[in-house]
This record gives sequence, C-alpha cells and structure tokens, in this order.
Amino acid sequence: MRRNYCALKTLKSRITRYIIVNFQFVHLQHNKYLLIIDSPPRSLRSFIDTLYDLIGFGVFVSPLKLDLKLLLSMIKKSLKPVSVRLKKIKVSGVQISEKTSATIDLTSIGNPISDLDSSFDLSKTTLERMKGTLIRGGISTEIELSKNGSFMYSDNFHEELLPIIKDYKIFGTPQAPYSK
Repeated sequence: MRRNYCALKTLKSRITRYIIVNFQFVHLQHNKYLLIIDSPPRSLRSFIDTLYDLIGFGVFVSPLKLDLKLLLSMIKKSLKPVSVRLKKIKVSGVQISEKTSATIDLTSIGNPISDLDSSFDLSKTTLERMKGTLIRGGISTEIELSKNGSFMYSDNFHEELLPIIKDYKIFGTPQAPYSK
C-alpha cells in the first residue's frame, strides 16, 4: 500500500497596521504645553513612545489631573448663560460609616450630585467621572469628563471650552473666582 504525503508550505505574510492619531499641542506658558488628542486609541503607550522617539530628550508627558467640581464651576462661570445637566456621576470616598467608604455610580434624570449630597457628606469625596449635556445659546453637546484628564465634547464647543482648560491648567486650582 502506497501512501501519499503532502508537504505543507509555510507562508509568511507581513501586515502593516497604521494608526492615525489626530493631536495638537497648545502652548500654556513658558515650556508647558497641553497635548490634545482627538479620538484617542485605547492605549496611548505606543503614541507617547513615538513622541519621545521623535522629539527626544527634554520631553515629559504626564496625565492631566482634573478637579471636576472646580472645572464644572469654571465652565458655568465662564460660559454664562449656560445650562449643565448631569446624567451620570461616579464619586469615590463616600463615607458610609466610620470604617467604611464607597465608590458610587449614579444615574439620574435630576441632579445626581444634589441627590447624593442630601444623603451623604460630600466634602471629602472625589468626583471621578461625570457625564451630561451642556446647553448654551440653543446649541447642546454631550460632555464627559474624568479626573484622569479625559474631556470629551463635540467640536462646536471647542473654541469656548479650550480657553477654560488652559486657564485651569495654567492657574491650577484657584480659590477665586471659581470656588463655590
């Protein structure tokens, strides 16, 4: 009995993947720039590594930490008249008892911050994330902010919101006129 064996050829192929990242640098002051990334990929590691390779030494990239309560206050004060309707918030450090704290996700058709504030002391909590609608002059945009520097909104509010972010980053956390 004769057996036929078929030899398999190994085929190698190379796939090139292109990831396009739209970004811009916005000058804040002296040697500080704000890096704005439109529709960022899930991970920024390879993008940041490529920036380091292209620009070289002297570049330091750090995430933008946002105090969302302060930033929301700055938006309301700077864009008068404006209406902000929050739909979802995530708050950490909510004191349940002397030994227990919680992180709470709230979804509301009203005002989730005031609803939570009526049940708990929010003075020592951290607002982690908020999602809602910003309305000004009959134009609205969905906004989503996180304390880790993610700030999503539509292009029609870019010219109005960018200066607020620049002021926030330049002046840090000012006590006045933006404090509650």
